[in-house]
Amino acid sequence: MPVAGNSGVPAGTRLADKGSISASTPGQVISGVHVTGTITVSASNVTIENSKINSTGQYWAINVKGGVTGLKVIHNEIYTTTGGYEGIFAYSGVGMFACGNYLHNYENPMTIGDRAVIQSNYVDKMQAAPGNCDDDGIEIYHGNHIRIWGNNIYAYAPDGHSVSCVNSALYTGDETNTPQTDIDINNNWIGGGLYTLRIEGSGPAHNIAVTDVRVRNNRWWYTAATSGDKYGPVAVRRAGMISEWTNNKWMGNGAPLNEPLP
Repeated sequence: MPVAGNSGVPAGTRLADKGSISASTPGQVISGVHVTGTITVSASNVTIENSKINSTGQYWAINVKGGVTGLKVIHNEIYTTTGGYEGIFAYSGVGMFACGNYLHNYENPMTIGDRAVIQSNYVDKMQAAPGNCDDDGIEIYHGNHIRIWGNNIYAYAPDGHSVSCVNSALYTGDETNTPQTDIDINNNWIGGGLYTLRIEGSGPAHNIAVTDVRVRNNRWWYTAATSGDKYGPVAVRRAGMISEWTNNKWMGNGAPLNEPLP
């Protein structure tokens, strides 16, 4: 299970202090830095690795511009000290791979797009910027063929309590009024939120199809009696959205979660 001690920057890594960075060269590698500000990615096949990014007072830590493909975000600590809006904003990117990162103190730690693979990351201490209140651990806001594998999303406030600002640990639903399909949510640990997992339709009215969502081998923190979600562990907008629901359980006692009804 990813936790603070085994995710983020590998122990012993030396970091050079930097301000905001513009990654505008295809194939650019950003490694071993402690950024205070934002990394703006406007070129494809950029790698951000083994670094700390403190975006306190900024809108994003990593801002991925439209049309960027092949971004790799590996073994970074991405954080604020007072709360912030976005950790990784890759809504318009294609094929991002994010692995082994520790993201904390954000309203939205990750907002991801088409063909993203999000694997073995740890998210905790959900904290919006002052005046905001609309938190989701990982937002699957755009595109198809998305993999959410082996992440630990602890969608609670910094003090460990559930708060009404946290909508969900995981949220589907394209915001560009286009159908969405092939989303694999497999072997994650998730907890907190009004609903811990929200499988919504696309568009502002949630009335555009999201299909072939596979939810398998996931563990919800605690038990049904102690989960901390306000309304329930899962919400699904309509029938036919989930194509597979297998081996999903409460971590605390191993009790199964039945496939939710709309």
